[in-house]
Amino acid sequence: MGKHLRKSHSEVLMRRPKKRITPKRISHHLQASIARNVRHHRLRRRMTLAELAYESDLSSETIRAIEAGQGDPRASTLEALAAVMRVDMRELINREWMHDQANAEEKIRYLGTA
Repeated sequence: MGKHLRKSHSEVLMRRPKKRITPKRISHHLQASIARNVRHHRLRRRMTLAELAYESDLSSETIRAIEAGQGDPRASTLEALAAVMRVDMRELINREWMHDQANAEEKIRYLGTA
C-alpha cells in the first residue's frame, strides 16, 4: 500500500541542522553595572569616547554600546578598557564584587566565554 510517511528517529537526527552553541547572555543588571562603571572611569580619567577607543584599539561604536548597556562585552574588551583607564577589570564589572573576590573571578570567567 502507501509508503511509510513517518521517518525513523535516526533519519530525523541525520537531517536536523546542528544547533550552534552560544554562551548565555549576561544579565541586564550586569550590563547596566558595566555601562555605569565604564562611563564613570572614562569620565574620571577625563577621556573622550574617541580617546578611549583609540587607546584601547576598540571602535567608538563598541564603547558607546557598552556605555549604553547594550551588547555583551567580552572579557578581552573589558581588559583593554581597564588597562587604558588604569583600573582593575573587576571595577568595571561591579564595585560591590570587589569585596567578594570569588564572585568577581567567576564573572570574569563567564565573560571570557562570551
